[in-house]
Amino acid sequence: MRRKQLAIFGLLMLALATMVFAADTKPADKPLNMTGSLKSIDAQARTIVLEQGGKTDTFKLASTATIDNQNTHKPITLDQLKVGERVQVHYTMSGADRMASKVEVLPVSQASTSSHPKPGTPKTK
Repeated sequence: MRRKQLAIFGLLMLALATMVFAADTKPADKPLNMTGSLKSIDAQARTIVLEQGGKTDTFKLASTATIDNQNTHKPITLDQLKVGERVQVHYTMSGADRMASKVEVLPVSQASTSSHPKPGTPKTK
């Protein structure tokens, strides 16, 4: 009787541990995205490092990954990316690696390129 109770208890603990582990992991094929500033680009290794809120994340570009420039609405190459550009990366998790399937260079804000003075600054004649 005691062995049977221990066996049932062991199976319950195993089932509980499996459910807890499954709840903490993300499916590998679930599409994710992150937006931030390009901190570094390694064209040879096909990796980019994205900075968002003081945190950095590294992404490996899949061999089929596309890079689109939303300013020109044209595809570009990894060599044409520039550090400091604001991008959105679409990726999936492959183990501990973030595998990027698409990188989008986001449009330059019109406010940052405008020639209008900032509110509160005196007008010059």
